[in-house]
Amino acid sequence: MDDRVTPTGLVAGQPDLVLFWHWRLGHPSVQKLRSVIPIESSIFSLGCESCELGKHHRATFQSRVNNRNSSAFELGHSAIWGPSRVPYIKSFRFFLLFINDFSRMMWLYLLKEVRT
Repeated sequence: MDDRVTPTGLVAGQPDLVLFWHWRLGHPSVQKLRSVIPIESSIFSLGCESCELGKHHRATFQSRVNNRNSSAFELGHSAIWGPSRVPYIKSFRFFLLFINDFSRMMWLYLLKEVRT
């Protein structure tokens, strides 16, 4: 008895088997899959969710609203980051950032510790 795989053993007539080979061979198109294994001519698409999602484009973002504040310090933002694993110069381990929304100016303060 011969244990070799014959080409008829690779015939993918059922959609589940076609999808199995599609996944196994790295998600090729039906046309490329037909060049590797025999597939029934009635199968035109695979319905592979990964392939469909891979063809999607990102949704468009709203155009940037350029509403700036009318005076300085009307709106500001702040952020604190730390502790740093490696201390900065003179043992600073935290960074405090202030951003003025009107002028787009930023101030960075280095802190050794954070007190609440």
